[in-house]
Amino acid sequence: MDKIHVIIIGAGNIGARHLQALALSNYPLNIEVVEPHEKAMLRAIMLYHDVLNGHQAKHVVKMSHQISSNKEEVDLAIIATRSDIRATVIEDLLSKNQVKNMILEKVVFSKKEEFTRIGKLFESKKVNAWVNCSRRIYPAYIDLKERISKSKSAELTVEGMNWNMAANTIHFMDLFAFLFDLDVVKLEESNLIDQDIEDNFIVFFGTLEGKGGEHLFEFSCIDGEETNHTIDIVCEDVIYGIDEEKKTMSISKEADGWASDDFDFDVPFQSQLTNLILTDLIENNTCGLTTFKESTKLHLAYFDGLGFSVEDKNYYF
Repeated sequence: MDKIHVIIIGAGNIGARHLQALALSNYPLNIEVVEPHEKAMLRAIMLYHDVLNGHQAKHVVKMSHQISSNKEEVDLAIIATRSDIRATVIEDLLSKNQVKNMILEKVVFSKKEEFTRIGKLFESKKVNAWVNCSRRIYPAYIDLKERISKSKSAELTVEGMNWNMAANTIHFMDLFAFLFDLDVVKLEESNLIDQDIEDNFIVFFGTLEGKGGEHLFEFSCIDGEETNHTIDIVCEDVIYGIDEEKKTMSISKEADGWASDDFDFDVPFQSQLTNLILTDLIENNTCGLTTFKESTKLHLAYFDGLGFSVEDKNYYF
């Protein structure tokens, strides 16, 4: 078969992990990596070859500093740039290439109007777009969703230290929406402290609260020397406690006097996922990530509930 054409724009930390995962693909790939910074480009190539571990790859990898025009359709574009330039990058890419599928890193954009503008562009160019809130495709969370499917009123809490609340809140709002099949999620209370801008990068700590249907969420993050977080899901008669770093889940049931049992809870790395997403797209023309339309609603709910605006500023998450 012909090689599958993939473009990765942005080869920083997460972009390089996408590239690593693609090295594991069973399909022959023609991969183009666009990265303006030489250091990031060299690191990405090194990580890619670490995965190959001396084996001959069936893929072709091309590195470049700017987006080029391609005659053949791009099967998948992965946009792993900063949020403040992502809309411009997408417009540049689609002005030069026909793209079938696109995966966007989050926070997707820094300005609300960019969601509308790019959404219309996707429609006109017939691009299928998803946002990489990847917990939706973790088998452990898919299983947990089934476990709590009959819960009529539950609360999801995330608490910890230095878990990059500004950038990662959207991950947990997405998880909340996924677990409880919610179409509408609202961020209702914002009690943020130590809000700061570091080199135009938004940083804050504090507490965010919201709801969807009869379900509630609360996210809290404090400043400190360590980086950690835990997730609790409190249902009517059972509590699930998840430590993603330790890859464990505790289950405490009212029927057992709230005694706790511990289980494995696998949390795959991005370098283990992108190849599986690509396989899904090739074989089924879809994937389990959040659609751009779904994520747009979650992003706008997040922005509206923050209590401050980043509009008309060159800030990014």
